[in-house]
Amino acid sequence: MPASAGLDLDALAGRLAARVAELIEEARTPPPLLDLDGAARRLNVSTRTVEALVADGEIPVIRIGTGRGVRRFDPAAVEAFIRRNARSL
Repeated sequence: MPASAGLDLDALAGRLAARVAELIEEARTPPPLLDLDGAARRLNVSTRTVEALVADGEIPVIRIGTGRGVRRFDPAAVEAFIRRNARSL
């Protein structure tokens, strides 16, 4: 009996092509900005620590809106902070 017996190769190829298309679209879509809690979770620290890092200029903040605005964090900036501060064991 051939190895492909019982397999619908056309359906499998279609599912694979659809998944590849999804992955390509995900790669094109920038990740959403993080709020203070999201940045703290990503760094596994408290929100107070994130606020201190912002005050020290370690992590840039994006202000959206008028006045003081809503603070958001670029995930790429948070990842860059992690890379800059990663220590090898």
